[in-house]
Amino acid sequence: MSFTPSDAYENDMPSSDQSLPSEFWENLPEDLRDHLAHFLGQSSGVESFTGILPPPSLLAQYEPDVQRIIFEAAVENRKHRTALEARGQQIEFYRKVFGLLFGFALALVIIVGSLYIILSGHRAEGLIGIGATMLAAAAAFVYTDRQRQTESAVEQELSASFDRTEHSASTGTQTPKAEEGHNV
Repeated sequence: MSFTPSDAYENDMPSSDQSLPSEFWENLPEDLRDHLAHFLGQSSGVESFTGILPPPSLLAQYEPDVQRIIFEAAVENRKHRTALEARGQQIEFYRKVFGLLFGFALALVIIVGSLYIILSGHRAEGLIGIGATMLAAAAAFVYTDRQRQTESAVEQELSASFDRTEHSASTGTQTPKAEEGHNV
């Protein structure tokens, strides 16, 4: 597309931005207007992307060796992220298992202690200890069950949002959720 200073003056702006009003162009000295129009006419669009891999159209412009390096870096990045996620899942598993074991051991100690108190002749205090232990176990169960339900609902919402975004990408349309945060 060729661009002349008169185009800038007549069309207010060479791009679709329209951030400079016609009054701006009219009040500029002609030599400055020509220089600015030339500069704006030579500016090119900016293409941005997220992640380590550029879009195919941009990747095709690189030398084959550079393309190979970019792909190797992407593979290494993916391996690293997968290892981090696996390690995070392993730590979460151990945390849950040790939490269950510790909770069971604590409850067992309290119940045995409460039984000893009952056998020592303090029946009410021993029953309170056993009752409190059972109540704490039930509360922990209810809390974790509600937490799982909340996490499941969030995962379903994210999955539905992702599916809408994937569908709009495949059909060429964009939903409002797909537009947020994507600059190209």
